[in-house]
Amino acid sequence: MSLLNRSRSPIDPSNFLRALQNRMHALNNNAFYHNHQQDVPEILQVVFDEIIGSSPLVDNLLSVTMTTTTSCNSCCFSTSREQKDSILILPTCKSIADSFNKFLQPQELLGDNKWFCPQCSSHQEATIETQISNCGDFLVVQLLRYTSVNGSSFKDNKLVNCLPKKHHVLKVASHPTDDVSFNNKYNLVATINHSGTLKAGHYWAFIKDQQNTWFKCNDRCISQVDTFHLNNSSSYILFFSRS
Repeated sequence: MSLLNRSRSPIDPSNFLRALQNRMHALNNNAFYHNHQQDVPEILQVVFDEIIGSSPLVDNLLSVTMTTTTSCNSCCFSTSREQKDSILILPTCKSIADSFNKFLQPQELLGDNKWFCPQCSSHQEATIETQISNCGDFLVVQLLRYTSVNGSSFKDNKLVNCLPKKHHVLKVASHPTDDVSFNNKYNLVATINHSGTLKAGHYWAFIKDQQNTWFKCNDRCISQVDTFHLNNSSSYILFFSRS
């Protein structure tokens, strides 16, 4: 990145994009064309699936394992399910730490959303709790900026503090067992940003090099930027590395 910044010489990604287009078409996604705007999380998921499929070790590096437990508020019967994802989708909040806290907050199933309890054999009020049981050396986060209501899509343009306040370190709690918990520490290393709508817009990226210098990659221009630019209303995908 430093060499690119000094030389102003762009990298031509056309060969990679054509190969990606061929792979997407092989997966029956014929809507993908490398000269058209695409949804970044969808493309990343295909790339991650290819990488993870080629090496079990990569699965442990990229994946986040979550345990979701639903408990009946009446009889305390509970059931759990485990889910593994390579991209963690979080609500859009004022800071990335707030996004994690909101994602992990217990949810109450009340009223029309009551849960059918097998023990009570009836719909009961219940509580859903999500815990991270394991996370890899790399953490990829998608901010939930786009929502759909009655067929119309809306974008949340809230400004998000992507850099954690304290020493720029993000702490993510994981619970491998009921009796053991860890605080995993991550550093932000890159972001993908998007302006516009789902149908039309513009992508660019912020990337940190090994000297902790941040660069903005915007089409053919790469320039050095200060860290305050990372906290913006366009951040979409965040990449963290375990510290």
